[in-house]
Amino acid sequence: MPATPYVELPLAERTRSWDATKAELSVRRWASSDGSGDKDTIDWPKYRKGFFWYDADNAENFAGYKLGFAEVIDGRLQAVPRGIFAVAAVLRGSRGGVDIPRSDVAAVKAHVARYYERLEMAPPWETEAGAEPPNVKSFRGGEVKDLDAGIVTAVFSTFGVVDLDGDIVEPGAIKPGPVRVSAYGHGSWGRDGAALLPVGRGTINTDNEKAWAEMQFFMDTTHGRDTFNTIKGMGELQEWSYSLRNIKAVYEEINGRTVRRIKSVDVHEVSPVLMGASIGTGTVSVKEGLPFQEHIAAVLADVMQLNERTQQIVALRSLKGKAVSEGALEQLDLLRGQLRALEELLVAEPKEAVAEQLQHEYLRFVQRLQLGNQGR
Repeated sequence: MPATPYVELPLAERTRSWDATKAELSVRRWASSDGSGDKDTIDWPKYRKGFFWYDADNAENFAGYKLGFAEVIDGRLQAVPRGIFAVAAVLRGSRGGVDIPRSDVAAVKAHVARYYERLEMAPPWETEAGAEPPNVKSFRGGEVKDLDAGIVTAVFSTFGVVDLDGDIVEPGAIKPGPVRVSAYGHGSWGRDGAALLPVGRGTINTDNEKAWAEMQFFMDTTHGRDTFNTIKGMGELQEWSYSLRNIKAVYEEINGRTVRRIKSVDVHEVSPVLMGASIGTGTVSVKEGLPFQEHIAAVLADVMQLNERTQQIVALRSLKGKAVSEGALEQLDLLRGQLRALEELLVAEPKEAVAEQLQHEYLRFVQRLQLGNQGR
């Protein structure tokens, strides 16, 4: 008796009213082969998309579906915010609650929470007073052993604790074996089709508390040597991350918070990053500052991501008639001031290719930041 698979339906207007009976009838007709909504004409997997939960043993009966949240509007199945809010209220006991297996509640809440995130809201069970914080712990430290070897040992995942993405990786989820070492910030993973060369290769090891990689950097290449020297310079400040594939997980509730418990995952690559999602990742030992162009590339990538996120947030808040928060605007103003100082330096060296690229990105960034200032 599972929660339905997550499907990212388009969101209806926030102000649209919610009539559960009317919405369910529209989904019946939409999923019907002839538009009648009669039971013997229903495409049940299609019908299922309008609900958060269904009874797998009663999957071809309307009574087997609960927690509807979608309605067909202008020919498209859309998630109705007020329908989502109604489901969240029922999950907290409103109107007598809902009769579904207790073991399914966490997965349903996780599904609902993903829609709340798209609405830039926290689900009610995450904002209730008195919730205990999740248990966290950390690993940090560094040690230089051999300046010439180009070998690094680093913790990239800790087990049994809630990380910054709301995941718990179980002991045994990550398997020992060979692994690629990606350029800084998952640069070899690629973005928009572009990727940097790998900087090394290594071996994953695990115990009951953590996963770590013993990595040999390609010291006979510029990109491998420069990355290694950066990691060495960062020391105990360096954090690590990894790419996940073939995730097998279950959802559960811990102290009122829905988390994903990862049972099994394939690690595609590990990478040094400025901030990792896992709690307590860090360089354990280095055996052998950041080159200027790599520093530029890392900052440029962050600024481009911030551009995109700022644009999305401004658009979403504009739909709700709200402005960007004063705190966020103050931080963006500080950033703009730093970029303005950088622009003055670039004007002095207009022929430099890197300067031209940064100047172009700076101008794009300032144009997008102006959207945020319109809300002041």
